[in-house]
Amino acid sequence: MTKRKQSLKQPISFKENIRDLAIYNYLESIKNTLGKSNYVKNLVEEDMRKKGLWKDEYDS
Repeated sequence: MTKRKQSLKQPISFKENIRDLAIYNYLESIKNTLGKSNYVKNLVEEDMRKKGLWKDEYDS
């Protein structure tokens, strides 16, 4: 019997309204150049820096 690896991915629901559809379409347009995951990580990092939650040790 093999154990299944637990996924770290969190499902994100889109296309519920026009705003969500616009966001979904933008993510689809960048997925081949930057990648959705990297884009989200960059946004979270930027937000953490603005809030003073980012530590210098994270940059190394």
